[in-house]
Amino acid sequence: MRKLRLRDHVYVAPTPSGAHILTLDGPVSLTGPSVARWIEALAPRLDGRFSVEEITSGLPEAHAAMATSLITRLREAGVVREVPDGDARAIADPPSADVAELSYLDAHGVPAEAALTRFRRLAVVVVADDDWSTAVADALRRCGAADVRTHPAADPPADDLPVDLLLHVTGAADGESHRRIERLARRRGAAAAYALLDGADVWLTPVLPPGSGGDAAPAPSSLLARLPEAPQTAAPIAEVHRTVAVAQLVRAAFGWATDTGAPRRAGKLTRLGPDLATRRLHCLPHPFCAPVAAPDPDGFLARVAALRGSPAVADRDFSTSAVRAADDTLGPFRYLSDDAVAQSPLTVARAQARDPLARGLGCDAAGAAVRAVAFDYPTARVEAARRALTRYAGLMVDPRRLVDGAGRPLAPGDAEADDLHRLLRAGLPDGHVYGLDLASGAVLPVPVATVFTRLAGAVAAPVGLGEGFGPSWDAAVARGLASHWSYDPALIADAAGRPVRVEATDLDDVGRRCLTLLAEFGEVPQVHDHGGRHGVSVLSFRRDGVTVARTSGAGVDAWRRGLLEVTFVVQRLVHGGGYRPPAAAATRAGTPAPVDAGFDVAAAVAGLAATGRRAVVVPLDHDPAVAAIAANPLKVVIVNG
Repeated sequence: MRKLRLRDHVYVAPTPSGAHILTLDGPVSLTGPSVARWIEALAPRLDGRFSVEEITSGLPEAHAAMATSLITRLREAGVVREVPDGDARAIADPPSADVAELSYLDAHGVPAEAALTRFRRLAVVVVADDDWSTAVADALRRCGAADVRTHPAADPPADDLPVDLLLHVTGAADGESHRRIERLARRRGAAAAYALLDGADVWLTPVLPPGSGGDAAPAPSSLLARLPEAPQTAAPIAEVHRTVAVAQLVRAAFGWATDTGAPRRAGKLTRLGPDLATRRLHCLPHPFCAPVAAPDPDGFLARVAALRGSPAVADRDFSTSAVRAADDTLGPFRYLSDDAVAQSPLTVARAQARDPLARGLGCDAAGAAVRAVAFDYPTARVEAARRALTRYAGLMVDPRRLVDGAGRPLAPGDAEADDLHRLLRAGLPDGHVYGLDLASGAVLPVPVATVFTRLAGAVAAPVGLGEGFGPSWDAAVARGLASHWSYDPALIADAAGRPVRVEATDLDDVGRRCLTLLAEFGEVPQVHDHGGRHGVSVLSFRRDGVTVARTSGAGVDAWRRGLLEVTFVVQRLVHGGGYRPPAAAATRAGTPAPVDAGFDVAAAVAGLAATGRRAVVVPLDHDPAVAAIAANPLKVVIVNG
């Protein structure tokens, strides 16, 4: 018969509607006018000595049913748990030496004795200099670890030393030291956690499980590769600073071994400053810190097929994933302050991509800033994040994923980061990247500078040209391909354009709202249709004869994006002060525009092929961790031949 026990460290607060319960796993709310009083009455018997039948025995039928129902709800919420009949932990006080650890484990709802035994039996090796080594080893033993050995940082343990968990403390600038321990952990199948001393700061990694690959929690090499500046030589550290850092390192080890780590900290790095302020940051694995397979056409086609077959990513799911990439210190991009721009009637979100190769190439780490506008904040925020991640992906070049003119890999799959940076600084003149010919489905090697224009220097194409992103592969390809019609004069029939107009009822909700606002303000733009070839709409939106937006693609989509941009321009002028109405009054002149025209990618590609040009799509996935979050970042280039 199973006994019932109220978890330790549970706090119950009565509320007007029932009870609010705080647990280590988070808050739980139960409704009912007498719930709080019932919990208070049942608590003394929920100590591991009684089953639900024994607790309700002798109660009136209605009260027994109420007690059974409430206990069931508490069990489902994880507030009450079952313990085996006769479990010593349920009915007796633990030994005094282990009372703190067992109480802590019991409060987390894990089998306390088994979890503590598992931690005790770990073979732990601490690799650090004397002061740190002694402090970490002593803290481990105080928590119950029985098998702890220490090694100086300059003399790591031999390969045949039994080890389950490696704890390594080293200077962040000593790259070879932590790389040596990373390799040892992989060879021995051991878990590992690191404390990296970066100037006056201490970086703490989570415990990396045995066999951690490139998609696991970030290893030290990934942290150091993503730092915007080179790590500093370790500075002298105060005793209290060391004590707090050691406590956090050992707590992470204890949580991993006993399965009581906080889920909210999973996969996050901890930065502990000399003021003891703690910051927890996401850090994605860096692509240069993991080997890659040699590029080949079959592997490329398989990757494209997987992208095509992936389900569309909803904005909500993308937003949840993008949190791991948005960080001022380590993230591929960061959000910029919203306070710098007016936020009415349109919401404006801004973000900045980080240059992933800045340190290796000796350039500014701050990449291009992007902007997105919408009538609601979540939509603007998601669009800005997608643009920033795609811009980042367009800056990340991995020479190991390139081939030379003969189709041979340009660099070995296990090349070191320093060697890869040397190749990049040389410009990769013979480098090619595989792309998919949208007309034939064939794999084509494309000169790398055509896709990654940062390598083209002064002749680089306009920023954003050909960049595609979206919830699905098809949407991303359409977006990237359509952008060429906004820049390439060979793809339009009329450079000056003919005036066109549209009725609000022909637009989607966003376009209609923009047009209505602009009309009320006397700011309806002059719109010209440039006769995009191969069935692609190309529009320019002008204010007082000055083009403020140029869009291409499907009719409704092109109108919506253009009107959004005009609305933003007017919004900025009005809120910026000194606003002047347009000299030319708003007019309804122009030929009615067919806004229901879609964007037939196949027809556009066939039209290009008929003129001797090829549309080629290249996935921007040289940083796999970012590509998995960004959802379909790609580049469409148009080449001759």
